[in-house]
Amino acid sequence: MLRAILTFVLIVMLLVVIELYLAQSLILGKLSEKAISFAIDRVKIANVEYTRPTFKFVRFTSFNAVTWYGISTNVTMVRNEALGKVESIFVKIQQVTITLENPFKRVFGVSVRGISAVSGQKKKIVSSDSSLSPPDRIDAGDFKFQVTFDALKTPHIRAQIVFLSNELKKFSQTGATKIPVEFSANETFVIRGKTYTAKIWVEKKGGEYRLVMDEDSLMKIGNSLGGITPTKGDMTLLAKNPIKAPQMLRIRDKSSYESEIAHKNDPNVPEDAYRHVLWAYLLTKAYGEEFAKEVGDAHESEADIEEIQIKGSKYLMAARNQDFNNNAVGRNYAKMGYEESSILHRVMTDPAVILDKDFMK
Repeated sequence: MLRAILTFVLIVMLLVVIELYLAQSLILGKLSEKAISFAIDRVKIANVEYTRPTFKFVRFTSFNAVTWYGISTNVTMVRNEALGKVESIFVKIQQVTITLENPFKRVFGVSVRGISAVSGQKKKIVSSDSSLSPPDRIDAGDFKFQVTFDALKTPHIRAQIVFLSNELKKFSQTGATKIPVEFSANETFVIRGKTYTAKIWVEKKGGEYRLVMDEDSLMKIGNSLGGITPTKGDMTLLAKNPIKAPQMLRIRDKSSYESEIAHKNDPNVPEDAYRHVLWAYLLTKAYGEEFAKEVGDAHESEADIEEIQIKGSKYLMAARNQDFNNNAVGRNYAKMGYEESSILHRVMTDPAVILDKDFMK
């Protein structure tokens, strides 16, 4: 009799546990929907819009952790406020886990795994034709950080969430944040029909956590593109700017491609001069004069090493003088608002441009 009663009690308890386990997703799901509504209504980020995030299901994954699975949203953001560049991104995440790591200090850990992101609209390939390239992608992304709430009151939490959101927005735009974060992913992009992939991760630099790209991969990509010979200096700069790196590589490729074709069609076209003017022009149009100068200077600081060894220091000074000069001309063309279609004619006729045949004079 006692055994039968105990068996009955155990079965009932087991059924209750199973019911609670099955009900947790429903309960947590409703709470999550309320939290999402709260965030959408009260947490606004300047120049960022997003569709209501959705998830497939949610459950407790330990006594102090909750995990959401199958999250997705569309994000529209201004990538560069000064230039008014708007980017639409479709984001999918395999799972997000929030863990109460220290209840006494109100420390929460956030772990985001399986991040993938792709531009919502295809971008024009930076090349001689008007075809469209597949959008850049982020895959296999993992992201971790901690949040400490000073007080568990709604106004305080709201203010801290806004601060955190703005820092994460800054991180997505510039690749830098003061929040201690861990992040790694693969970035895939296409240049003239060929696909390239490079690893990106976060490194601590001083008081900031900065996104970087694998420099060795960038050097291999730069060498495979031909044209402007990559140097340690400009590849290091690219590695420090992984968000800009794919488009910067496309600009390098376009400048080399356009100047090579122009010279083949007309041997009087100064290929090197046109390449540098166009390169600086496109960089300035894309990222502004200051950054374009930084890119050009980083390249010239280590360029032409092999030719220098063969032709001597006189060649070095003359070659660098030409390149620095023509880079400055290209930046000025962009500042003046000249059309890209007019750049070749200006290179051929503007006395400010140092032509290939004249740079040793």
